[in-house]
Amino acid sequence: MASDWPSFVVAAGVVAVVFLTLFLGFLVPARLLPAPAFPHRPTAPQSGNTLVRKLRKPADFDEWFRGITACLHAMGASQQFFVDEPCRRTDEDNHITSYRTPGQRAGDRPPSGLQMVQSFEISHSLARRHMDVNWRRWRDAELVARSALARTVDKDLFQHVKDLWSVKDMYNALLVALFPERNDSARAHDLYRHLRGMRLADGATSLDMTIHLNQFRGIVKAHGKCGSSLSADSKFAIFRNSLQGNIRVQVEAAFTNNLPAPVSSLPPKTKWLALKRAFVEHIESSYRGFTGTRMPGDLPPFDSE
Repeated sequence: MASDWPSFVVAAGVVAVVFLTLFLGFLVPARLLPAPAFPHRPTAPQSGNTLVRKLRKPADFDEWFRGITACLHAMGASQQFFVDEPCRRTDEDNHITSYRTPGQRAGDRPPSGLQMVQSFEISHSLARRHMDVNWRRWRDAELVARSALARTVDKDLFQHVKDLWSVKDMYNALLVALFPERNDSARAHDLYRHLRGMRLADGATSLDMTIHLNQFRGIVKAHGKCGSSLSADSKFAIFRNSLQGNIRVQVEAAFTNNLPAPVSSLPPKTKWLALKRAFVEHIESSYRGFTGTRMPGDLPPFDSE
């Protein structure tokens, strides 16, 4: 019996070695695998081959734009290139007139003399909360987008735009620097690409819907002559397709009920104005359903679009 003891020890040792070999064989490769990539982590996008192509020259623009807008969309800042800072005092032509402190950037501090584009009464407490939420949401998106530009635009190119007031100003300056003689077809391509990327999620609040409509206006205006020449048929189709779920169903129902004649017999501009009117009425209805009161002010006129 004693003579069998060394054999037992040897056998146990062999079993232990085999077990450890198999265990480490599974463990080591797993430890050596790269960590999973999370392209929509809520930080500014990486440059290079990780997420977004570095913007160095005109040939990089399309791939850079697709990458950075995908990342910014995941962080709630996908429209930051096309919208103005909300709540600043504006004149009748929607030009910002309130003073900007030298050395400051958009989002550094709330503007003085707040006045919503929607003409909400400043004294109305709910309107003040809407205004505060609107501006802070824009501020957060502005800081994220500015950081993303700094990390994905070539250093020398970024030097030309880094001191500009807002991300929208920076984006427009990059377009001028990269494409000083952009033709109308290229501008039209940009316009359609940006508008068709807009989506209003089902269940959006009245504030979300107001922002959506203002962003549509902002993108059209940002493309200047190309935007102003966009046909009413195109605006109708693109804006209608940007609506999702129950919001689209309800807006289309209101649109159809308010038409003076069958859709097919109406001029394109009449259809477009009717769709906008139905959407604005839906915003006001949503606001009343949530607060029990009318919206404290009027939405801006969109008949000029």
